[in-house]
Amino acid sequence: MTGLPIGWVLGGVVFLLLLLAVLTAYLFIARAAEEKRGRRAAAYLERNTAAWFRHLRGLEPAGEELIPKDRGEAAAVEEVFRSYLNNVTGEAIRERIRVFSNRHLSSYYRKKLSSRNWSDRMNALYRIHDFGVDSLAEDCRALGNREVSRDEQFQLLLIDLAFRPDGFVERNIHRNGQISEVENKELLFRMPEDVFHETARRLDELANDTKYALIDVLGMKQDIYWLPFLEKQLDSNDQELRIRALRAIDALGIRTPDPILDQAVFSPVWQERFIASRMIRRLPEKKALQYAEVLAGDESWLVREELRGLGPALERRRLEKEAVR
Repeated sequence: MTGLPIGWVLGGVVFLLLLLAVLTAYLFIARAAEEKRGRRAAAYLERNTAAWFRHLRGLEPAGEELIPKDRGEAAAVEEVFRSYLNNVTGEAIRERIRVFSNRHLSSYYRKKLSSRNWSDRMNALYRIHDFGVDSLAEDCRALGNREVSRDEQFQLLLIDLAFRPDGFVERNIHRNGQISEVENKELLFRMPEDVFHETARRLDELANDTKYALIDVLGMKQDIYWLPFLEKQLDSNDQELRIRALRAIDALGIRTPDPILDQAVFSPVWQERFIASRMIRRLPEKKALQYAEVLAGDESWLVREELRGLGPALERRRLEKEAVR
């Protein structure tokens, strides 16, 4: 067996040592730069915290000293804005943050949007949305036309909804399928009423996750206005959509109309019968027992268990029938 020439081995060792030295130097330099930015941010906050209080409270305009001159100071401004947005309410404060961000932070975030680093882009998207940097709406739209992660897509949808609600559904009807059901719910809850209504009208065009999220949100809203819409979904061929629509109707807390109950009680799908067994508790006892008798021998244990509270009444009704015979 022939071994490697000693020169090759030594060359490999030297190369690895050089690579290790370069990486170590890079880490030290990066850490030093980060510490320098931290010191710049701390110094900025020490100088300007009081001035920010006066400006955001409307006591004085923003002075030149508040305009950030580097990344460290920009990070300090972000900290100020986040603190006010999280702890102080008021549209006037939000508007001053929006105006300052558009004037003095937009170029900073535009550069981050074009970064190849995912975390830089996400950080920019969060701040653009939170601070209302609507001057970057088109830049965000351009980013959305590229291949982006699901997290980025969700933030881009939130930004588009916040800055350009008119036409939002038309622009994004096929993008909602690129985010999760939970994210769809958050997006739906943030929609102005007119945008939400348009989304509901175009239910058939939505991805399944968005359809299911919309039906669940209607159940959470508990608005009787949507009962006819939900009832219409009970005729869908999509079993999951029917189950969620029935659950949303149950969440309304009303006496369920008889046609809906009839369909659910005699459904071949046990989940629909289970929801029906919950619905009948809001009926007058005589009517509830009529349905309960049908479901009392259901093959699903969960359906039978849901009827346990009606057990004594069912037994009494059985004895009354036997006495009549």
